[in-house]
Amino acid sequence: MTQTVEVKLCVSSVISLECPTRNSSSLLEKGLDLMNRYNISRYDLLGPLIALGAEPNEARKALGVRISGNIKRPIQTFYERYRGRLGEDTVVKILYELYRAAGGECLCPVGPIVPFGPDRYLVQRPSGIYLCESGNCREIAPEPIALYDHPQGCQLYNPALQIVGQPVAVVAGQLKALKIAEPDLVAQYLLPALCRDLRGVELKTFEFF
Repeated sequence: MTQTVEVKLCVSSVISLECPTRNSSSLLEKGLDLMNRYNISRYDLLGPLIALGAEPNEARKALGVRISGNIKRPIQTFYERYRGRLGEDTVVKILYELYRAAGGECLCPVGPIVPFGPDRYLVQRPSGIYLCESGNCREIAPEPIALYDHPQGCQLYNPALQIVGQPVAVVAGQLKALKIAEPDLVAQYLLPALCRDLRGVELKTFEFF
């Protein structure tokens, strides 16, 4: 099934976790706007902003927080926390607005949601993987994909496969064993996004002034 993509998503013939340079100041400005609009905790928003391209020290100054250390799965944590509070469609729209503000050569997805447009997205939930449009979702995998961090990179748990640097076509072939209806779509977009989120963000200690 060919998907019509409304935004330019980053595409590669091999699975890569690299993202293009993004506009930190524009992203932070939009983040503060969304924080006030949706009553989002500044602590909950810090990790996602950095994961989507904000400069860590600038983000902490803008939000007025002094957190340091590693924030694991910042986008997934945000999604799980605010999905129940605001609804999945609203969380997708928040992330979509942040991606648009971040700019860059292409949209580089991070976490369990890959936006193809303001109301079209691919999402991994605890119950499986779904392709959604205008509030209607179609299951394309009966279970979520389990990934784990490894010194050599992000890996599939079953079937065991180190995926970073692997051709997308090879990984898509492995995904067919997991009964995934859209293996090419998942390999090209969702797996790199999940791996970027798995890596998390590292915040070093710094002084505001």
